[in-house]
Formats: sequence, C-alpha cells, structure tokens
Amino acid sequence: MVKKDKPMETPQDIPESAECPPEGGEVLVKLENVSKTYKGDFFALENVNVEIKKGEFISIVGASGAGKSTILKMIYAEEAPTEGEVYFDGIALSGISRRKLPF
Repeated sequence: MVKKDKPMETPQDIPESAECPPEGGEVLVKLENVSKTYKGDFFALENVNVEIKKGEFISIVGASGAGKSTILKMIYAEEAPTEGEVYFDGIALSGISRRKLPF
C-alpha cells in the first residue's frame, strides 16, 4: 500500500500567527559594525551589521569557525565585541553591568 504525503499548505491554511512581521517592525537585536578578534589576530567576525526584528524567525548557518557561536554569545552578553556595539531592545549591552545580567 502506498501512502500519500499530506498536501502542501495553502496560504489560507497557515495560521495568522505564523505570518512574517510587518515591514519596518521594531528592532529587537542589532549588531552594529561588530568585529571580534581572538589571540593571534584571528578574526571570528569582521564588521558585521545585522538587525533582527521582533517576531522574525532566523537561522544562523555557516561553516565551522564562521562565527555563529560568537554571534550568539554576543547577543546573550557572554562575550563582548572587540569593535562595534550589540543592542538588545535598543539598549547597548556594553552599558549593562555584568551583575545585572540574568545569568
């Protein structure tokens, strides 16, 4: 017996909550001219500019050593950029005391 796959969803089948946020939405995470250098002048990131808006679903992909984990560590303030600034909900993370971070 051959089992057929479920047909693809049509736009009217997709719940409204799954729709993309409107253009020009509020920025939740922003990396502005961010670079990260480790010992030996190894660049993990170089002049990265990214804006992630509230409600967006993103994927961070790349080869091993491309800087994916470094970006995430900067977003949750485990690491600081060598240059540039990381903002969360409009607040520069460099201006937040480590004692005020929730971890």
